[in-house]
Amino acid sequence: MHMADALLSPAVGGGMWAATAAAVFYCSRKIRATAD
Repeated sequence: MHMADALLSPAVGGGMWAATAAAVFYCSRKIRATAD
C-alpha cells in the first residue's frame, strides 16, 4: 500500500529518511564487525 502525498509533512519525511539512513549505516557496520 502507498500513502497519500500530503499525509506527511516534509519535515517528518526528512526525519524518517535520516532515521532510515542511520539504521542502514548501523546495521552495515554491525554486519561487517560480525563477518570479520
